[in-house]
Amino acid sequence: VLGGPYQKKDEGSTQASGICYLKLANELMASSLESMPKGCLDVRAAGYIKNGHYVVSDKANRFYRVYCDFTSEPNFVYTLVTSWKFSNRMFKPFRTKSYRNNHPVNEFNPNWDSYRLSYQRMEALRNLKEITHWRITCNFDVNGINYRDYLRAAFARFDILSFEGGSCRTVEYINVMGSGCQDCQIFFRQASDLILSVESGQSSKICGMTFVDGRNIAIKNIKYLFGSYCIGCYNSMFQCSRSESSTTSLWFGGVYEAQSDTSRI
Repeated sequence: VLGGPYQKKDEGSTQASGICYLKLANELMASSLESMPKGCLDVRAAGYIKNGHYVVSDKANRFYRVYCDFTSEPNFVYTLVTSWKFSNRMFKPFRTKSYRNNHPVNEFNPNWDSYRLSYQRMEALRNLKEITHWRITCNFDVNGINYRDYLRAAFARFDILSFEGGSCRTVEYINVMGSGCQDCQIFFRQASDLILSVESGQSSKICGMTFVDGRNIAIKNIKYLFGSYCIGCYNSMFQCSRSESSTTSLWFGGVYEAQSDTSRI
């Protein structure tokens, strides 16, 4: 069902989402390939304002479906590129496969539980001039954005599709269980056998940023945040790893600059 189980509850019915998707698909099929939207910012520029699933094309002009978020952050539009439920944490594409590598999962069916775009499509999205930022959210499917257990960075300062190793990198904003910082250095690790993650212990030891948990206790031991939730190395008070139904979602996006009011849906 188009948009059905993956539509946020306050964004309208499954039927409305399906109509939205089919309407756009019909219009796109009638247009030239050159004018096909390449991502959610193009979809927004075409006048669509309702969060949900839309058709875009990759650089080879092949159609695929994406989930677009037009509303959670003022002036920003985001395209979902990866999402997984905590119960799927041991599945290799969500634990031991770097974003530098190609490990698509259900890439024609964007969903919160088990989804990852191919590297080629992630790269094509990142290379769009409008795409300037990436973010990782926890439980977006349930809570939307509340900026708790949340991470955002600019590609110009930290490109996760080319990053490998472990080092302090600059983020625009990060919040972990209520503590965080802006324009600060956080320790990230990513390797051929490890998906991108924040190491709380190294962030404190090397980068000078110490997170505290909900009990106001410093997290100085090695705990992985925002990814790679291996056995014994995650914090159960962190929203992305709080329960088996918790979700971790990676998005690429940028600022939408309205040219005129052409909203359709």
